[in-house]
Amino acid sequence: MSYFSEKLKSLRTLNGLTQDQFAQKLEISRSTIAMYETAEREPDFETLERISSALGVDAGTLLGDTAFCEDLNELFSDYQKLNDNGQAKARELMTELLNSPEYLK
Repeated sequence: MSYFSEKLKSLRTLNGLTQDQFAQKLEISRSTIAMYETAEREPDFETLERISSALGVDAGTLLGDTAFCEDLNELFSDYQKLNDNGQAKARELMTELLNSPEYLK
């Protein structure tokens, strides 16, 4: 299991949510939540943002690397200040970063 999958499951249960309830809150399937929690799949940037918001934590808490997390949290802050076109480009870039193995060691 990955740090993300374990942390996601832990925070979801601490918030008293079943996989079904959490999936409904995020408007995604329960099977997607299950795959995140078993490390069979990882969320894209937009979904990571929605997950962290729904759980009341920053993305860094879900990812576990404090140096990387601080940078990511700063990027999230900057992202919130962008217009729709800027957010679309930022989402694309963050998805590329989050899918790069060297950033998620």
